[in-house]
Amino acid sequence: MKRRAFWVLCSLATWAAACMASPEASSSGGYLFAHMTTGDYGRLYYAISEDGLHWTPLNEGRRILDDYRGHPDICRGHDGRYYLIGNHERREEINLWVSEDLV
Repeated sequence: MKRRAFWVLCSLATWAAACMASPEASSSGGYLFAHMTTGDYGRLYYAISEDGLHWTPLNEGRRILDDYRGHPDICRGHDGRYYLIGNHERREEINLWVSEDLV
């Protein structure tokens, strides 16, 4: 148990360090909101906004991943790819998903 906790903490520390990279400027700007809903707590939804006040749901307002469960964390790596860390409904371990465009 201690060994598993050690590796989980090491993984999180490594990932957190990668997330601290200075963000690249975007020519189009905007925000991505990874969130949950009251009626579907623990499930991942996305919305985008240009001003941070008016939001447009992505994926037609549906869950991003049907089997995802947990509290998502997203960061953009030095390589320009997006990294999402969280857990899966049927597994206990922490998972890392990688996306070129978050779609």
